[in-house]
Amino acid sequence: MNYNMIHKKMIRHVFLQTELLINDDIIELSEYDIQAMIFTFFRTRLGMFHLSETTRERQGRTDIVVKSMNEPDVYIELKTYFKSNEHFTDTHFNADIKKLADKVAAGGIRAFFVIAGLKEKFNDHRIDRYEFLWSKRDLKRNYIEYSIPDSEQPVIMRPSRGERWGRTHLWSWEIMGTKQS
Repeated sequence: MNYNMIHKKMIRHVFLQTELLINDDIIELSEYDIQAMIFTFFRTRLGMFHLSETTRERQGRTDIVVKSMNEPDVYIELKTYFKSNEHFTDTHFNADIKKLADKVAAGGIRAFFVIAGLKEKFNDHRIDRYEFLWSKRDLKRNYIEYSIPDSEQPVIMRPSRGERWGRTHLWSWEIMGTKQS
C-alpha cells in the first residue's frame, strides 16, 4: 500500500478518535494527545502497512517519523488548536514548515504538516491570512507558495488529506520543498 492511502487512513482514524473525545466534552486536547493518536495508529499497523518503525520527537525533534520498507521515510509535524488560548500565528507555522522544507530539500523523504482543532478555530476571519489554510478550506488541490520571513525561497505546499465535519477539523499538507529560482 502506498503512503498516500496510509495517510488517508491515518487522518480518518485520528479524526474519528478526536471527534469521539470532543463529543464526550473532552475539549482541552493537547498536541501531545493528537501526536499519541498518530503514533499509535502507525505503531499498531507496522506489519499491515509494511512499515519498519515509527518514532516520536526524533530526527531533529520531528513530531512523528514513519519509516517504510518500500517508500521514503515520512516526517510529520503537527499543530493543535483545541484550548481556548490557542490561536493561529505565523510563528506556530513557520518554524515547522521551514523545518520540513529543509528536510525535503536534503532528499529522500516525504513531509506532511498537520493541523487539528475545534471547528470554531477555523473560521474565515482566522484563516484568511494564510493562503494554505483557505486553499484547504476551499478544497483546492493546486500547489501553494508559502513565504516565510528570512527565507530566501517560498515553501511549496500541496493540500493533502483532511476531515472537517462535526466539531473537529483535521487538515494536512504535503511539503514539496522550496521554489527554485
